[in-house]
Amino acid sequence: MKNLRSKLMIRLRNCSVAALVIGIICVAQSVPAIDVFDRHDAAILKQIVEAGTSQTEVTQAQVAKLKPLAKDVESACLVVETNGGNLAKVLVSWGFRKQRDAEKPTPVLMLDRYVTYEQGKADTSLANGVNVMIFPGYKFDFDLGQIVPDGFDADIEFTDKGAIKCLDIVKLHTVNGSQLPATEEAAPVKKKGEIISPEDFSGIWNVDGDGRFIGEWDLTVNEEGVASGKFLSAETKSSYPIVGQIGGLPHQIKLQIQFNNAIQVVEAYLWTKDKSKLAGSFSLAGRKFGISGVRQEAKK
Repeated sequence: MKNLRSKLMIRLRNCSVAALVIGIICVAQSVPAIDVFDRHDAAILKQIVEAGTSQTEVTQAQVAKLKPLAKDVESACLVVETNGGNLAKVLVSWGFRKQRDAEKPTPVLMLDRYVTYEQGKADTSLANGVNVMIFPGYKFDFDLGQIVPDGFDADIEFTDKGAIKCLDIVKLHTVNGSQLPATEEAAPVKKKGEIISPEDFSGIWNVDGDGRFIGEWDLTVNEEGVASGKFLSAETKSSYPIVGQIGGLPHQIKLQIQFNNAIQVVEAYLWTKDKSKLAGSFSLAGRKFGISGVRQEAKK
């Protein structure tokens, strides 16, 4: 009886460990990777608004002529000046929904992805979402991130003719291809004797802080070792400023990431051979966690 109980306890422990591992994997996979859409931050949206011509209505035929943001982004991108004075970006596509007993399918507008940035708070997201289906006659509020009924403030309406119509003072801007500055994907040049310079930390890094802070660091480190940049969160779609400097060792960097209500203090070490990875720890609210990063692209 004791042997049977012991075996049962071992199996239960193994099941618990397996469930924990599966849970961790599911959480990690639930956070989408940063891509070109995410990198079009509030500053770039503002440039698009200032440089382009606004429209009060956009049709499927118009957006079909636009270049995509990237090869792996099929939907057209629009920038919205919302009723609340904020800027939003949205990937849109058109489709049909077949109703039971209906002779013809109903046209629908898909908001494949959207992010609204709060005015006056840099790259802090006010609302974000994916896969919102809008039927003809319905309205959407980007400041709330919700389909709203008649009588409520809204930004756009999907009309019976299949067009995206601006409401009130709202303006739309089409985005013809990526508006990001050019970058190079080559790794940093290896120096003789594997010498590390401050600029070797510069670039875009895919980072994972304890599975809690996943996203990108966009870092610039000058020859004096002063670091600046931003952290783009894959979960919230908000960006947060980074400041810091090279530490006591040439391959050590110390950073501070300013969140809305807290400061994350990072200490990380660069791989000295190919300079393509870094790892270390971060402190937040008196607790310490592990962090790692992989270089995505080097800055010119």
